[in-house]
Amino acid sequence: MPLSYLFIPHLQSLLEIPFYCPPLPEIQFIPKTICLSIGYLLSYSEALALPKCRTFTYAMEPTKRERVLLTVQQKFQIVSRIEEGDTLIRLSTVFGVGVSTVGYMRRDSAKTKMFSSASNGKSAKLRKTMKCGNDEELDNVPYKLFI
Repeated sequence: MPLSYLFIPHLQSLLEIPFYCPPLPEIQFIPKTICLSIGYLLSYSEALALPKCRTFTYAMEPTKRERVLLTVQQKFQIVSRIEEGDTLIRLSTVFGVGVSTVGYMRRDSAKTKMFSSASNGKSAKLRKTMKCGNDEELDNVPYKLFI
């Protein structure tokens, strides 16, 4: 089965082309659309002579990985395991993140350590971002009122 299909809007001028393919079960067709199998039915010059339209290529399944958000505590575990000598590849497979993400955590290890030590254990388990306000002194004022 060919991998490339050309979907052309149904026009009267294209009715002269005798190569229509039967509906394929894996492709949902839009009504009044002609499907031409480029690989088997048209030569390259015939395919280039057709009017410009949308081309879909079905070569393989998408390999995009789902986005993984780690908590501050997990980030601290990754940083401490890097310091113990674990490899980036092993840590990326264990935690389900990319190798470059683990590398970024190694680069920002000082920030991760500071943030996890400043936060109590409860917020480190729940919190996933390490963003602070622009004025840290202003952010600390409500905490000083309760102390």
